[in-house]
Amino acid sequence: MTVVHRIVSFGFNLIQRHFNVGHPTEQFFLLRCLDVVSPAMLLQRPRSNLEVALKTLCLSVMVAHAIALAYDFSQQTDVRLAMDMLSMLSLFVSIILRSTCMRQYLAHINALDRLEKRPTFRVGTPYADESRRNVALQNSRYLGVALVMHSLTVTMYVIQNMVREHSFVKIITSFPVDLSERAPVLERAADLCYSLVGYVWGWYHGATQLTIIVLLRYAITEFRVFLHSLDSLDDQLRQRREQSQGAPDEERILRELLYEHARYHSQLVVVVTHLRTLLRNYSLVHFSFYMIIVATFMTRISIIPGRSAFGLAIPLMATSIYFLETFGMCMLVEMLVQLNRKVSTSLYEFSWPQYLRYGRTIKRPMMLMMMQANMTKDFSAGGMTTVSAELFAKTCRMIYTMMMFMANMANVESQP
Repeated sequence: MTVVHRIVSFGFNLIQRHFNVGHPTEQFFLLRCLDVVSPAMLLQRPRSNLEVALKTLCLSVMVAHAIALAYDFSQQTDVRLAMDMLSMLSLFVSIILRSTCMRQYLAHINALDRLEKRPTFRVGTPYADESRRNVALQNSRYLGVALVMHSLTVTMYVIQNMVREHSFVKIITSFPVDLSERAPVLERAADLCYSLVGYVWGWYHGATQLTIIVLLRYAITEFRVFLHSLDSLDDQLRQRREQSQGAPDEERILRELLYEHARYHSQLVVVVTHLRTLLRNYSLVHFSFYMIIVATFMTRISIIPGRSAFGLAIPLMATSIYFLETFGMCMLVEMLVQLNRKVSTSLYEFSWPQYLRYGRTIKRPMMLMMMQANMTKDFSAGGMTTVSAELFAKTCRMIYTMMMFMANMANVESQP
């Protein structure tokens, strides 16, 4: 473990020296490290012309990879073999489309990145600092595990493609030309290149879905800090009265305290608006392809398990990654909506009746925060449904229906 820790530390120090990814206690630290190797380029930072050129080249190769698979898919008449290709093609196309959706809203991602770099609310207080630091460490831990799962899946994918002749996930491509008979060595080299591109696909996928999860966790953390501050309003008011010199002006202290919370709550509402805009089209694309990918992978496993353990492990790990990421996104969105609605309850528990003599000093900010909290809207998925735990359960039932349909279709096709 010491050797691994030294290697990881050396890698982080190298990236920090050349790309300024921030401190490990920042919530976006690992995302900035991932942005260095991912061709998605979702975070705003200075980039050299060489970096942009290399990542553009990677994107071009990935698009050619998807086109090659689409070409092979269009030439197939065997249902089961076509299902192999549909599984991988849907995976590749989903990664490209999700990143394309996110690139339409780079301004929202950059706005959230700037807010995370410069927190303004309760900086220096034990609860707020500890909460932000713990979430940053948890993000690094969770994202690190996710990236390890991506790397293991891609490594098995490369081995399976290069070792097995009739691999479940092998790219049986003859695009743009078939070199298997005229130049088998070049054909083998092309297979290796197509397989190694899987690492770029893994980083590309991670840069999109993990960015969404980190942004949601950032918003949830800030809401928890805000709610904790609301729950301790009486203690804060008493503490400020004790710290004031001379006779304390209770109305002024109360007004400043409530206005401070009202301003930050409005900032949190803006954060939620950024996330809602970002997720509107992204979530629709994600759930559409999530159902196709999981249904085709699991159907393929059920009708032709195959002889290779690698061939079985790859689709299981791929579906597990999609399942966990989708479940996490739904639960985080649900939690964020509930925390926003909880603001009105926490604010009402404040001992406001004894301050009613101050009139509008207390009424205006409290009414504003309670109205904003009570008018919280759900996150829309393309205007067709809402992102929630209920949607995740519905997609699981839909996936089962799709699996049964495709399995029956494949069995009918294979019968003489």
